[in-house]
Amino acid sequence: MGILPPDPVDLAWRRWGLGLVLPLLLAGWGIVSLVTRHAYLPGRRGTGLSLHGPAAVCLGISCLGFGLALFFSLFFEDSEALAGKEAWGMAAGLTVGTAGLAGMGWLVIAG
Repeated sequence: MGILPPDPVDLAWRRWGLGLVLPLLLAGWGIVSLVTRHAYLPGRRGTGLSLHGPAAVCLGISCLGFGLALFFSLFFEDSEALAGKEAWGMAAGLTVGTAGLAGMGWLVIAG
């Protein structure tokens, strides 16, 4: 944190770019994974992880949760109308996202 106030352009980029567009992209990928029950996680040198069925659904739920957490933490960080409530939304999103990742990991490891 510097002495000078933050640049309004930086705040707008953070709110609209990282706080709205990025969560929408993440939620969109999650919805596609939920609907199609298929997801692909790219890896190094052309290898990746292809998920099908319940593992892809868990990844979709995880993406929705993390998108919600990003939305509440970045878009509503300066909102006085939601003062104190953005922490609850972020906690709910992180809980859902972590549970989805745990479910996906369990399904991938269990085979």
